[in-house]
Amino acid sequence: MKIKKFLNQQGFAQALLIALIAVLVVTNAATVYVVMTKMDNNNLSDSDDYTDINEQYPATEIEDDDVDDEATDEQDTTSTNITIDWNDWPVRVNKYEIFRSRIDDDAQYLLHLSEGDIYKLGKISNGLHTGSDLYLIKTHMEGMAFGEGIYRFIKGTTGKKILLSGYIEHYTPHEDIEEYFDVNDEITIDNLEPPKTINIPNSNYTLTLDATEPNKMLSEYENPRSLFKYNGTDYVYKDDQKKCFIVEANDGTTREYSLDLDFLGQAGESEMYSSVIPYQLDFLLNNGSQNSREYLLKSPTGGCGLAFCYNYVTYITSTSQLTEIGRSANGQIFYKATDPNLKSKPEMPISVLETMYDMYYPGWDSDLGQPKPKISFASFVADTPIIYWHDPFGDFIEFRNAAYLASVECGKPVIYLYPEQETDVYVDVKPAGGFTFTEPVYNDGWNVLAQPSGELYNYADNKTYPYLFWEGYALDYQMPKQGFVISKHEVTTFLEEKLVLLGLVKHEYDEFIEFWQPRMQADEYYFVTFIPQPEFDKLAPLTVSPEPDTVIRVFMDYQALSEPFSVEEQILITPERKGFTVVEWGGALRK
Repeated sequence: MKIKKFLNQQGFAQALLIALIAVLVVTNAATVYVVMTKMDNNNLSDSDDYTDINEQYPATEIEDDDVDDEATDEQDTTSTNITIDWNDWPVRVNKYEIFRSRIDDDAQYLLHLSEGDIYKLGKISNGLHTGSDLYLIKTHMEGMAFGEGIYRFIKGTTGKKILLSGYIEHYTPHEDIEEYFDVNDEITIDNLEPPKTINIPNSNYTLTLDATEPNKMLSEYENPRSLFKYNGTDYVYKDDQKKCFIVEANDGTTREYSLDLDFLGQAGESEMYSSVIPYQLDFLLNNGSQNSREYLLKSPTGGCGLAFCYNYVTYITSTSQLTEIGRSANGQIFYKATDPNLKSKPEMPISVLETMYDMYYPGWDSDLGQPKPKISFASFVADTPIIYWHDPFGDFIEFRNAAYLASVECGKPVIYLYPEQETDVYVDVKPAGGFTFTEPVYNDGWNVLAQPSGELYNYADNKTYPYLFWEGYALDYQMPKQGFVISKHEVTTFLEEKLVLLGLVKHEYDEFIEFWQPRMQADEYYFVTFIPQPEFDKLAPLTVSPEPDTVIRVFMDYQALSEPFSVEEQILITPERKGFTVVEWGGALRK
């Protein structure tokens, strides 16, 4: 019995020993796995696809939204509407908080983020991805289009960041962006936008939200002037530079508003006015007749490309300077200047009306192939070229007669064609004011055989040309305020430097400088600016078939100066020349 008991005890001990050995084996295997995994991760962080930023940006400074991802996903609902708990103001964040790896550099490129900024806006408090952060990307577009774009996205899920395609302004990201973002076109932010209409205090008028964003944040405006609080808390502002009414949305971006005026009357055609609509203002003249003239409410006076929201003037400060010419049905008074020699500034050499008369474009005579003759100055003044209205804020707006638009002649625009192989190409350009000269002769477009070298064989006259040449009239436009002030001695080196930045190669910028440098020597200093390509596309639309891969249109505007002055420098971004490339350059010859 004792031997049997001993054997039983020995068997139990052996079983226990075997079990302990098995536990040790499993534990050691797990330890080896963890060590190997950590070694793999360390190797991965040192690879070409990732950047170790822990030394530059400590982990405590980088929010790890992935920690709460599972909880966040469990809170998701089927509704695509979300509500944001907004920050008090947009908080600019380091790009490494969003784009941590070298792979993400591609995503930044596809969003044109090299010159832009990222802002944290707040957290989602209700709806899809509750607890995740909402961000805004403010970015510059590649190429001649100097404008800025806005993207909004959600970060905080275990997968890719979520780009909200319904909240992209001005530019669409490259289609390959879907490799780096989940693109969602259904999510709606419930509490982003300001109201669609705002009542103006002590007035029968309202402000109405415009259709498009100005692609700017309130912090980017230079001293916007607060007019009134529309909801007891938030302000309506006036941008005195662009003459626009603006309101801040909850994410810090702005919206432009228009005056909802009841005397606008019938709208005219906008194609000939750079998309600014003329109106036959609805009021009775003092003699009892109905006004029959069309006026530009948002006239793009002077310069190139960017129209004012309204033509607010500072040279009228009181109705004592004005004479009533008529009234609308609700009693709104319309005026003309009492003094026809009134100047916009005392130091100006000629009056406002003389300036408008000198600049106006009389139209194109297609039979004679030249501009029509101008009417006399006396007839011009008698046709009430400018009328004034006193707005609810005590300021004066001028409305310009649409029959007397200003003109700027486009000086020697030339078009180069560089297909990748010998190609038949059709080119059509339509300056808003018509042509004054073309070479070769323009027969509803040019049909040419183009070589990769740029040489063009014109089928109409069987001749060879280095480029297509035209001159014509662009209608009134607003010169950008950003640019450069240079002396006449700097013109050549300045143009060479900037034209390279704008994408021109040597023989192109040499020909540009040869034409323009002699025209910029009469005065000591010059203000020089370049027109955003989308704006020049409106003034002189260009169609090329087959469609090119790259289009570069450089159009310069300038003003002579007696003395230099400080100016905000214009941002110039170099486009990439690839595939079938079309290049055009020209400038404004002011009349």
